[in-house]
Amino acid sequence: MSKQKIRWLITHEPQDLFIRAARCFEQKLDAKLPGKFELELYTSVDELLVKNPDMFSAEEKEVLRDKSPVLKGLENDNESVESRDSNFSYRRAKWAKVFEILNDGRVHMSQAQVNIVGAHLDRTISVLDMPFLFNDHDHVTRTVEGAVGKIISRKVHDKTGIKPLCYTYSGGYRVIGATSDIKSLEDLKNQPNFITTTLTSGYLFKQAGAEQTLTTGNATDRDVQDMNANGGAIETTLIRFTGKYVLKTNHSMFMTSILCGKTFWDSLSVTEKELFVQAGLETSRQERIWSLEDAANIEATAKEKGLTINSISTEETAELKKAAEKCYQSGYLKSVGIDETLVRLAARS
Repeated sequence: MSKQKIRWLITHEPQDLFIRAARCFEQKLDAKLPGKFELELYTSVDELLVKNPDMFSAEEKEVLRDKSPVLKGLENDNESVESRDSNFSYRRAKWAKVFEILNDGRVHMSQAQVNIVGAHLDRTISVLDMPFLFNDHDHVTRTVEGAVGKIISRKVHDKTGIKPLCYTYSGGYRVIGATSDIKSLEDLKNQPNFITTTLTSGYLFKQAGAEQTLTTGNATDRDVQDMNANGGAIETTLIRFTGKYVLKTNHSMFMTSILCGKTFWDSLSVTEKELFVQAGLETSRQERIWSLEDAANIEATAKEKGLTINSISTEETAELKKAAEKCYQSGYLKSVGIDETLVRLAARS
């Protein structure tokens, strides 16, 4: 009997890390349901379109194709920014279509960044992007594997049909990558082109005095082009950054979620659903370990690879944490659609 194919779409870079996670899930699932499922893996939307030309209309193909400029010398993933389309509608249209084809069964599973899910699907998950929410990695585990993670998964599923199976890292702590050497928070404040990957991070750094910060809510493709031409900085992680200068701020966690679309999820039996969740949980635990190991290896080999890594001081961390308090005020959370009760619960996990 042939195995049932799971069409799994990778939508982010670095591809090798997302492929590694997908194959890990496949192995975990096969151990629980031997010989039942195997992945039909697509490493990009473009590959999905090329290999399944009759699955999409001409209009859909146009919407799904990427048109954004590359962040030269900064990141190898131009999909990481929450919107980058103040003057362009294609970014939101693309992600709306990605989640549509995940739900309608043309794609079965995917792994997406929490900030993208929060921006384009359901803000419930954006709790996990809050600055200085987690005290350490054990706190992350308690949060995403405990009541908060279960509440997020249930709310996202009930509202959108898409089922988040688990939560893992896309590099762990967020840092700042730049085109020139930045040694302090003060240097960062003076960056002419600084783009954050979430609205909340943008608000955080503005409260800390980075008045020229361009958040994802108002950064356009022209801003990205200006950054490429004139230099600047972007919120990233060590394993995603392709440039030469990093400032470790460790202000929040860059996380992802393994997702099941509604049509595929509904086709599974009760037992299969339970085993999919277990396989996702085991995969997330393994990937969090890998992610931390990858980041540690980058730091250990930074000098020989020409990567300069600086860290903000204890005093600057305290300054940034003080600014983060503004992000937890009821008025701000309401303005960006983040559940205050869930934020408080996560902080106490």
